[in-house]
Amino acid sequence: MKTKSLSLIILVSLLIYGTNIFSQTAQEKIKILEKTNVSKLLEISKYQKKKTKKENELAIEKAKIKGWEIFINNPINNSYSELIRLDKDGNPIYFSTYNNGAGLTARTNHLYLGGSLGLNIAGQNMLAGEWDGGGVRYTHELFEGRVTQIDSPLSTSYHSTHVAGTIIGSDLVQGGN
Repeated sequence: MKTKSLSLIILVSLLIYGTNIFSQTAQEKIKILEKTNVSKLLEISKYQKKKTKKENELAIEKAKIKGWEIFINNPINNSYSELIRLDKDGNPIYFSTYNNGAGLTARTNHLYLGGSLGLNIAGQNMLAGEWDGGGVRYTHELFEGRVTQIDSPLSTSYHSTHVAGTIIGSDLVQGGN
C-alpha cells in the first residue's frame, strides 16, 4: 500500500511540476526561432536527405547482388532492422530497433483505466513525437488520421508503426493504449 501511495504522489508531482519545468512559453519559442537560421537548417536537411537516399539506393543495389537482407524482422525479441547504407569498406550497415515489452517495463499499464493507480490517463489533447527507424504507416486503423509524417523516410517500418501504436493507438482494436 505504501508503494502505491508513493507512486501516486510521485506521478502527480511530475504531472503538475514537470510541465512547468520543461515546457517553453509561446514567447520563448518565438525568441528561439528569431535566433535560428531556419533557411540554413532547411538547406542542410535537403542535402542530407539527398545524400541519405543515394547511400541507401547504393546499399540496396549491392544487397541485391550479394543476397543481403534489406529488412529483417525478428519476432523473438521484437527487433526490426533495415539496411541503410554501406560502410567505407562496402559492408552493410543496418539500423535496428527494439521494443520488447516496453510498455510493461515502463509500467504504463498502471496509468490507464483499471490500472492499479486508479487513474484514467489517455493523453487527450497531447502532441507526441517519435524518432525511429523508418516511417509510420499512418493509414493504420488505430491512428484515425492522427499521424503527421514530418520527415521523408525511405520506407515505412513495422517497428515505427508499432511504437506509434503504443503512443497514440486507439482502443478500437486489440485494446490498444
